[in-house]
Amino acid sequence: AFFQPSSCSMKSSRQQSDSVVLIGDIHGWLNRLTALWQRLEAHLGCAGLNAATVIFLGDYNDRGPDTKGVLDFLVALKKWRAVHAQGETVFLAGNHDFAFAAYIGALPPPSVDDEVFEIAFLCGENEPYEEGELFSFEVEGGMHHQGRRWGAGDTYSNKATFKSYGVDFALTKECRQSLIDAVAPEHKEFLNSLVYCYDTPVPFPPGRLVAVHAGLDTRHPAEPQIQALLALDLYGETLTPFGDGRRITPISERELVWHMHPDLMGRAILVSGHHSMRATPSEHRHIIDSTGGRARATLDAMLLPSETIVQHEDRRGPTSIPVE
Repeated sequence: AFFQPSSCSMKSSRQQSDSVVLIGDIHGWLNRLTALWQRLEAHLGCAGLNAATVIFLGDYNDRGPDTKGVLDFLVALKKWRAVHAQGETVFLAGNHDFAFAAYIGALPPPSVDDEVFEIAFLCGENEPYEEGELFSFEVEGGMHHQGRRWGAGDTYSNKATFKSYGVDFALTKECRQSLIDAVAPEHKEFLNSLVYCYDTPVPFPPGRLVAVHAGLDTRHPAEPQIQALLALDLYGETLTPFGDGRRITPISERELVWHMHPDLMGRAILVSGHHSMRATPSEHRHIIDSTGGRARATLDAMLLPSETIVQHEDRRGPTSIPVE
């Protein structure tokens, strides 16, 4: 189902708002997404939602039954809000989105040196990995390591994504091509356009909001990480362990990015999804991901500055041990 604005949405006047809406990981659950959007309209009013800044925190695909439907909805919502809404609409990239895009060739072209390209984009081609560990076939132009992990099947729980596009999963070149052919150009463009960080002043304390899918590595200065994410400098030493380009810390890690970054304490609100639970590890550090893609959980949104939680249905989603 495509995004269908309600009648009151169509009649809403354009206005400015201080409100920010943060929406957690959707993971292929279209029914939760549509229900949550309707509840946000009911809670804020249609004019209020249209005026708010809406930030989706990433991970739109895998695990749930309808990745295709989710992307249809988000593509249509993005177009509609660009015309009718005063508030900005932000779509962050999660690790699942990055890996899916890498597999189908929908990532922005990498700007890396030959050594990093060989490690991050060519490593795995025709190499003797254990069966099912990597998509190891040769790919023209290379494939990022996370796309090879995604294409193997189990690591990212990708089979539901294949199914939503009408493709039966197999670890073959032919299966990859079938998925590439099945994914609409608008979906590839959407994945290609995702941002990796959103950094903006806000009119409530402490005056700055930083949104990134998993968080910022607390071992290293915050500002270089933020600037690298904004510039799509994803594969260098700033964002990847050892500078090998294979695992982007702010969209993939767990413990290293869980806490509030000390450089931002008292200076910014830091928001993320990714961690398969809803938590506030410290003041101004919010994690919004009650679903984690599980079959029995809620899709949550947080409203700022009030920190009000809106769920797609009236129950607290369970937490779990974080998963990949």
